[in-house]
Amino acid sequence: MINSDRQSGISLDAISETKPKQKNEHASISVNKFDALDLIGNSNRAVISLGSQEYILRLTKQHKLILTK
Repeated sequence: MINSDRQSGISLDAISETKPKQKNEHASISVNKFDALDLIGNSNRAVISLGSQEYILRLTKQHKLILTK
């Protein structure tokens, strides 16, 4: 059992050495930015759909956002 642990450790080390190192994967990803007040409007609620699922984005009296299914 100890030998198999050593063998897998060696192979993992070999794999990690051959992988190219990336500085920051998320540096080039663009992100859409929305103002929550534009989404919810005067009703303090918005329905957001994702495929067949719908979610409700709600603004509380304490100005916090809650997303529920």
